[in-house]
Amino acid sequence: MSLDVYVGSLTHYYAGGWQKHAPAEPVAIVRADESVDEAVSSPEEIHPAILAWRDQLTHALADHVERPLDWDESDTALCFTDEPTWECYASLLLWAAYCEHPELPRPREVTEDWISDPALQRSAEPSFDSAFPQLVRDVEIWLPNDLPFVFRAPDPTGHELHIGSSAALCEELAELNRRTWNASELTLAQWRREPADYEAPLELGARFAFSIMTDLARKALAHRLVMKLDY
Repeated sequence: MSLDVYVGSLTHYYAGGWQKHAPAEPVAIVRADESVDEAVSSPEEIHPAILAWRDQLTHALADHVERPLDWDESDTALCFTDEPTWECYASLLLWAAYCEHPELPRPREVTEDWISDPALQRSAEPSFDSAFPQLVRDVEIWLPNDLPFVFRAPDPTGHELHIGSSAALCEELAELNRRTWNASELTLAQWRREPADYEAPLELGARFAFSIMTDLARKALAHRLVMKLDY
């Protein structure tokens, strides 16, 4: 199963036009009344449902945010994508987890059962004060808003997942770099041009995914766009 990282409007995402292969079936979008409506696929139908979903999130987070959630859902919103691969993305998550659990022996390569890794499990525990929650807490959507926490909520299709902040993600990626590689912008650009092969060493995969996630998180924040995993 492949992994893409999408940055853009959710209207464009759920309309499917950004994908190499458009979805065979229309997307069922959850309306503001929280019932699943008939499947819709056109941007004209999806757009108001996305805005209603955003309003729902703002209402649910009213005690934690100073202003309503906002990002670009216009027809002219930019779109960026890249493919870090699951192996490299998993390597990045493990790199972050072992950074804050140096007492555990870090594996040389990522395994298929990386979700069960002891360091990642410790970092993902809600009781643990992780320095990298945007990475280790199973986030699938990052909003370009100042949210210093990860929360669980339904996405526009009603699927429950973890949602975070691209602003916080940028800060955590920068902190991970400071604690481990201290790589320059020139080095990051070089890592981006060197994709890691399947079963590559964990650090090599982590570097590749780090360069992609850093670039896309910055773009999401700069252009006020949603960042989302797609698989």
